[in-house]
Amino acid sequence: MSKKGKITLIILLVTIILAAIGGTAYYLYQKDAPKRELAALGYNEQQTTVIIKNNLADEVINAGQSSLFIYALENNISNIDCKDYYLLPDKDIPEGKTAKELFDVINKLKESGYTSEEAYVMVNNLDFETIYTVLRTVQPADLELFTTAIYHDYSVEDSLLLAQGNMELMNMLNEEKITFENVKPMLTKGYSAEEIIQLYNAMEPDDYAFIKSMKYIPELALLVGMDNFEMDKLPRYLMSLRSNRAELNDVINWVNNDNDYIPADEIDYSAMYHDEEIPENYASYTACINKQYALPADYVPSDLEQLPAGYRVLSHPMRHVAANAFMNMSDGSVVAGYERILAQSNYRSYEHQKSLYDEYVFQDGVALADTYSARPGHSEHQTGLVTDIGTSSLDMLYFENYSGYEWVLENAHRYGFIQRYPEGKEYITGYEYESWHFRYVGVESATVMYEHDWTLDEYSLLFD
Repeated sequence: MSKKGKITLIILLVTIILAAIGGTAYYLYQKDAPKRELAALGYNEQQTTVIIKNNLADEVINAGQSSLFIYALENNISNIDCKDYYLLPDKDIPEGKTAKELFDVINKLKESGYTSEEAYVMVNNLDFETIYTVLRTVQPADLELFTTAIYHDYSVEDSLLLAQGNMELMNMLNEEKITFENVKPMLTKGYSAEEIIQLYNAMEPDDYAFIKSMKYIPELALLVGMDNFEMDKLPRYLMSLRSNRAELNDVINWVNNDNDYIPADEIDYSAMYHDEEIPENYASYTACINKQYALPADYVPSDLEQLPAGYRVLSHPMRHVAANAFMNMSDGSVVAGYERILAQSNYRSYEHQKSLYDEYVFQDGVALADTYSARPGHSEHQTGLVTDIGTSSLDMLYFENYSGYEWVLENAHRYGFIQRYPEGKEYITGYEYESWHFRYVGVESATVMYEHDWTLDEYSLLFD
């Protein structure tokens, strides 16, 4: 090989070697690029190693500066596994909130079961005080509705309630088409937003205001939208539906045409004892004690007292509030120009009622006894809120012959009393008509029953 050829070969080999060295250097430079970029973003060597090992370099670099993620890794390197919660770019951090503060609150949200998306919504829309208040309560049913409510200055408690609704109801509130006063009690009772909107649109303001005081009635929203619905017949609609005597699409016409009515002499009074249970509120003034609901055998009201001699026939006590109310009604009968009404038979113990019922069964048999006498535990007399009314000249069994009988019927509610077993309602109450049997329920409840012609059984379907 000529000298010139040798020189050319040497130059070629050097070029190849230099190219190889340069390529290697470039490769090494490119390989170290993520480390350099992560270092430039503030990650230390250990954090960088963990990020690269978990194949997160591109994602972390693309996120840009993230003081929150750096703090999370400084706090615990394993937080790399929760990067969805902490990899928040500094540009997205709410103004005035530090990385430490965000880490603490997001960590609490994560521990409470919030997703990363939910946590971001919370920290971007709520102040820390509100977030920590929420963490001490329950998770909002709908976070968007909750934050919207907070934005419109509702309390955390009310916002949690509104979060159970929907955006249509929220918009109605914001546009003042409905007031929160009309929404809150309904949501509290368990009505859905759809039911509230349906009820509000279908009812007159007075009727809607009335149902706000009732308990949750699952069938109500469907019933009020039907033609010929009558509020006074609501309990009968419910009884017909729940006893399977009528279908939903037929129940309005069924009841309005009195197809639910059963004449007193055709009722199987004994069969009305079924699914018996003790109500939770058995000591309340409006507790419904009938053939389905009983009192505990050992229940004795703690506030029983004797009426003064001038207001009673027998020495049977009554509960304090009922005794005072009866004395006022008795005085009212005199003021109205009638003979004074007297309490003839009031409280009876479980044992007393058992002896009476057993005697009636011995005399008349079970079927007949069940038409007029309660089985032990099922007697309203055990509540201490009942009086069988007579006068000094008229036994209670003939009370409907009392000259002031109509006055009592028209005014008893003003004193908190109702006639418990009225004529024509036997198929509802489970007992034959008793003109003399009056039950104290309180003025407000008695007035509602009087105005709507409801028995306590009907009223109890609607109110707690």
